[in-house]
Amino acid sequence: RYFKAQETFFDMSAKLIDTAAMSNSFVTGVEPTSVTLRHTMLRWVKLYYTLALEEFQGFSFTEVHHKEDLVTEEETFLLEEERNRPIVVMTWMMKALTRHRRHFGVGDPQISRLLQVMTDADRSYHNTRRLAETPFPFPFAQVSFVIMHFWMLMSPIFIGAFLPQSNGVAFLVSFSGTWILFAVNEVSAQLEGPFEEADNDLPLVHYQITFMDTINAMGWTELPSF
Repeated sequence: RYFKAQETFFDMSAKLIDTAAMSNSFVTGVEPTSVTLRHTMLRWVKLYYTLALEEFQGFSFTEVHHKEDLVTEEETFLLEEERNRPIVVMTWMMKALTRHRRHFGVGDPQISRLLQVMTDADRSYHNTRRLAETPFPFPFAQVSFVIMHFWMLMSPIFIGAFLPQSNGVAFLVSFSGTWILFAVNEVSAQLEGPFEEADNDLPLVHYQITFMDTINAMGWTELPSF
């Protein structure tokens, strides 16, 4: 679950970065509408990413977005009553692409590719959300708990019976086997929810800072002369 969640999360991030890069490159006009469209698309990509992280972690829609200039008051009002907010933001981006098609200085094949990348990002979001929201099977966890404690109680008796002349070795074998089982179980429990805030979970704060820096760099990147 941990590594699969990391894989799908990185895939979503990569597709969103591609969406931002393609949108920023395709809108080449210098008129106010083109500039606003380009900056809005970049901002919505960051908003989509932030809202997706909140859903993965089980957080609610907060006012922090106003401080980060990720969302306007009108957008906040539209998002407050929605349960699947990243999909709403993705819909905004697709509608903006359709409505302002003439501001994209590329042909239909490039626009089709951009829409495909946006769809791929959405699919990776749903795959990551599935891993974040699907709990570890409770019966399996209960059976594992019972088996480990049964082993902890019975292993000293049976191992001591097989090694009656060496109590020290019997103790070492019994203790080592029990410790290994409980250690593996604890590692599994630590990696069960990769989007929580424990020390062994994914470093989401670092990922978000890196993502935001990447998108912000795109907004100010100028083509060098050649």
